[in-house]
Amino acid sequence: MGIRPRSIALTGVVALVASTIGMGVVAPAAQAEERLPATDFRPCTSPVQFYCVDSVTFELDGFPAQEGVWVPTGQAIPQPAPDDTSITPTPPALQPTSSAATRTYPGRWSFEGFPVEAVGYDGIYVQVGPASTASDFAWVRMQPASARADGTVGMAVAAEGSTSPRNLDPTAKLTVNLRFGPLEPTANVMVADGSIKRSGSEGANNITFSGYPVDVPRAASTRDCEGETGKALDIVKQMYAFVVFGNTRQSFGYDGMSGDLSVSTNGTCYISTPTYNPSTGEFSFAASAPHFAPDGVKVNRGFYIASIPMQDAALLFGITNPKEVKAALVVSVENEEGEDVPVQYSVAARRGVISISLLNFQYSKPTITVKVKDALWKKKYKKAAAKNRAKAKG
Repeated sequence: MGIRPRSIALTGVVALVASTIGMGVVAPAAQAEERLPATDFRPCTSPVQFYCVDSVTFELDGFPAQEGVWVPTGQAIPQPAPDDTSITPTPPALQPTSSAATRTYPGRWSFEGFPVEAVGYDGIYVQVGPASTASDFAWVRMQPASARADGTVGMAVAAEGSTSPRNLDPTAKLTVNLRFGPLEPTANVMVADGSIKRSGSEGANNITFSGYPVDVPRAASTRDCEGETGKALDIVKQMYAFVVFGNTRQSFGYDGMSGDLSVSTNGTCYISTPTYNPSTGEFSFAASAPHFAPDGVKVNRGFYIASIPMQDAALLFGITNPKEVKAALVVSVENEEGEDVPVQYSVAARRGVISISLLNFQYSKPTITVKVKDALWKKKYKKAAAKNRAKAKG
């Protein structure tokens, strides 16, 4: 197995642009190619089914965890039976929902007694599918959903006639288990305060995505994502992820990667996988959002959290000893002009994972780079990383 292409960049939301530098390119014949189905995943109905949503769990603030049930379009969310059986339960009021012409979902995940009127939607549609036509990169999006008057289900919106999605409840932890069958996850980018991990039996390509929504400054145009004049269209509490794989037509990463490498941010204008330069050992990620909030006064602030398993650090940085992480790695931030930006960050290695956090930096388009210090890279770690990649390739 050869080195796989390192990155795919997203312009705007779903326009794919293949990058040409980084982890390298391998001829298609050098590896098995799998394809992500072109349609959204549906609920799993069989233990051996692939490409499906296995389960959804809701943990609302102050309440026990609730296992979600799939409620198809045309069916109402089940309501608890009243103590007085002579009383007919009153269904929750309909919530503002996008028009049927915009999008109709096949259903949503919910549970009996879901607090519809408190959160403004009656369930979550877990939208899993290709990022764009002919793409094998997967979006995993938690969409607030509600029934319309005719029973069909659409996206819950901020107000009647609005195109802004309803805020997801920021106190509600959502956990989704997904089956990707033969696709081998290598990395992901999250827009969430949470985690994505391989799950299931040994060798299974299942993923568990778990966490809380975060504030996302959305842009009306990519022009608003550059410089210090752009203004956000709105700020919406959202939760989604972008998952890439190692054995598809647009593969990412190296043989031997854990599949648990992740980056989390709320800067989504040009969301893409991180990039890696094997010559310099630089692991970079561009986070982008409009500079200003919708009021044109408040400056949007961002976060960047990278979780790099030591298994992956051995391939990228040549580091296998967690005790060497703090002394070896350095983090830098550059603005759009390539100027260094002072920023506070933390680096830690615990339980087999390197955690890197940068909080409260300004948008619009900073680039965050994690790398081994130059002198140490040249002296020791560059050769170690190359040796580890060769060993993993077999």
